[in-house]
Amino acid sequence: AVYNMVKELNEKNPNVNGRPLIDGIGMQGHYRINTSVENVAASLERFASLRVEVSITELDVQAGLNSTLTEAQELEQGVAYARLFALFRKHVLGRVTMWGLDDGTSWLAQASPSLFDRQLQPKPAFYGALDPASFLAKNEKRLSTFKKKPQQAEARYGKPALDAADPLWKTAPEIPINQFIMAWQGARGTARALWDEQYLYVLITVSNAEMNKANRSRHEQDSVEIFIDEGNHKSGYMQDDDGQYRVNFDNEQSFNPQSIAAGFESQAFVSGKSYTVIAKIPFKTIKPKKGMVIGFDLQINGASERGIRQSVAVWNDTSGNGWQDPSCYGLLRLN
Repeated sequence: AVYNMVKELNEKNPNVNGRPLIDGIGMQGHYRINTSVENVAASLERFASLRVEVSITELDVQAGLNSTLTEAQELEQGVAYARLFALFRKHVLGRVTMWGLDDGTSWLAQASPSLFDRQLQPKPAFYGALDPASFLAKNEKRLSTFKKKPQQAEARYGKPALDAADPLWKTAPEIPINQFIMAWQGARGTARALWDEQYLYVLITVSNAEMNKANRSRHEQDSVEIFIDEGNHKSGYMQDDDGQYRVNFDNEQSFNPQSIAAGFESQAFVSGKSYTVIAKIPFKTIKPKKGMVIGFDLQINGASERGIRQSVAVWNDTSGNGWQDPSCYGLLRLN
């Protein structure tokens, strides 16, 4: 949309005081450690094709949670910065502006996104940005030794009513949905899961929501999503035992693929800036039993007052590819 806008305006105004009306583009760069560098490159190249100066005007790379980083996350962040700066060095950019000096003062402080830590000491990210080629040569292979383990949660046996007041829900442990995969940190929540021989039951409580469903695109509305891989195959594409179930705060449902809608039931309850969704999901390809592990993930879409999705909180998958890639899901054990 921005590309087309700039192209149209400059075609209509090719010479304003000796230059096109728009002669520069500033790209925000609020990325995560798993951001696709190929996508960033495609965007850079598309804007550059307009013959305008391109700058990266707000750069940070989120990693970790609750203001802490593991050794693996520090390394992943360093590699992400190195890959980005290697890309930037291939292009003629007006500038690259870091968005914040250190993790302690960053607007995304909980996600530790800066080149310097809270004591103003350089992180691996600093050295990745400073000398991308050298950093990648030393650390890219090392990164493979840190195999990321999926989140694990537990579903207790029980057949609850589609009512948050049913005491059975309290027997299941809470599942936090609080990892943000967009720059804005909006709606978040917790979940609980139960199961019986026919259904998986999921209760999700969302806070800090705008209750907006003005957008025609269902994923842009305030809603929750439940991802299921019954066979836990961890394949890179959707199969017959996989599904994505979405319910907004007004209990309007949508599905991927649409065929999984049969037998699905849900209820939604709103209270101020919070809402609760209860879903009853039929097992389609397996006979569930105690000890079985299925692929499972949760997502909360947070809309803005204008009806545009401004935040996405997840339980496990921080890639944002769960709608097409079940290998990203966490694990749910039936106990």
